[in-house]
Amino acid sequence: MSSSSHGDENDEEEHHDDDDDNDAHHLHHPHRHRRDDSVDNFAVSYDNNNNNNNNNNIGCSSSATNKRVKSEPLKTEYTDMDVVIVMVAPVCTTQQVVERLNFHYHFRKIYFVVKQVEICPYLRSLAKNIICLDENEVIPGVTYSSLSERGEKLKQIGQKEGSNRVGWYLQQYLKLGVALHVKDLSEYYLVWDADNIATRPLELVKETTKSENYAVRFCANPVTHKSTGYAKFYKRIVGDKLMKPGGYPKDPKGDSFNYVCGFMVMKKEYVREMTNYITHYLKTGADSHLLQHLREEEKRFPWDIHAVANEVATVEGGHYYFSEYDTYGSWVQKMHSDEHQVDYSSEYARNPTVAVAQSSLTEAEFKKLARNPKNPLPYKFPCCMKHEKICERARKAARSSDGLVHVLVWEEHKMRYRGTSSQCTDALPRELKEAMEASGGDGVKPDR
Repeated sequence: MSSSSHGDENDEEEHHDDDDDNDAHHLHHPHRHRRDDSVDNFAVSYDNNNNNNNNNNIGCSSSATNKRVKSEPLKTEYTDMDVVIVMVAPVCTTQQVVERLNFHYHFRKIYFVVKQVEICPYLRSLAKNIICLDENEVIPGVTYSSLSERGEKLKQIGQKEGSNRVGWYLQQYLKLGVALHVKDLSEYYLVWDADNIATRPLELVKETTKSENYAVRFCANPVTHKSTGYAKFYKRIVGDKLMKPGGYPKDPKGDSFNYVCGFMVMKKEYVREMTNYITHYLKTGADSHLLQHLREEEKRFPWDIHAVANEVATVEGGHYYFSEYDTYGSWVQKMHSDEHQVDYSSEYARNPTVAVAQSSLTEAEFKKLARNPKNPLPYKFPCCMKHEKICERARKAARSSDGLVHVLVWEEHKMRYRGTSSQCTDALPRELKEAMEASGGDGVKPDR
């Protein structure tokens, strides 16, 4: 994706940024809890009814038993919880993303925050509970263009990396900003990356005995190499140590984990509390001079964080980045520990059975890889997937005894649009192709 778009999608929706190890499979260690059928408020209930407004038979079976995975419900309903998905543009598998979210969880509403509103009719056609929002209208005054004007260093970093850090930051701000500006959004809402496909249900919240609030189940993401970038940025904007999911400084599980799983339940009250604290800290602390160029009404989220992000960005290296997932997860862990639980059991796999080419490849290099018989994984393949194929890949990617991952990460936007040549051997469905043409293309056109 070009630098004028929302983040090279590896930056926009990847489950790591400076912690990205590009592993195709990520196993989160088994640590299963018994489910309580009595939870209400979210109308959290479990049943064997596969009815869905789009598809009635999309549950995946285990590779070990060829039956649906036992010890968990077929369906988990959160009928008073909303989902927020920030995306550049829909792809072929966006339909399956929506269908499987509704099938496994039955959320109240699914909010898409999009770059081009021309694609909204197509998105709304996927399910009755779709709400489509223009990214330029969510946070007053915050657009790609306005952030770009005050992100010169971030733009330079993006040019050096072949990515788009301004767009990457925008999508993070939007995930938090909806809590402050979308009035009808549910108090608890699930942030869900656009390339995540749910293949089996996760337990998102649990009741607590100390509070009327819910304890959120935070996914613990294993990382394979040491990185301090998120921690440095958190210290800069909060003045405290970044918490690891299992505690600081070392997770009791013995491995290194962070919160960057590509999905997280957030609470509007705590997003507001966190962003207000950051604003106060930055306005009164050592970095207050970074906010001097802002108008008084702009000395708040996200302009305060953006000022720091641009300040620490250096083309010479050593720069570090903000993470919405790590920041919010650490904040709740420290400030609301009785409403914080860690889920080590969730398992996801990124792009299993295929090889996604790097954006830096030239056309000649790409063609050479694509035709090399020694490559263990194909570089050219069909990118669209029906539910049967999704289940097949979810089974092949599993490392646990259950034989099925919870989330299949399928980065189709990278496959189709990043770099000099598409890796996809199939075309978009007619309805989606028409919607994309009406919006001006694949989401790579210059931002407004």
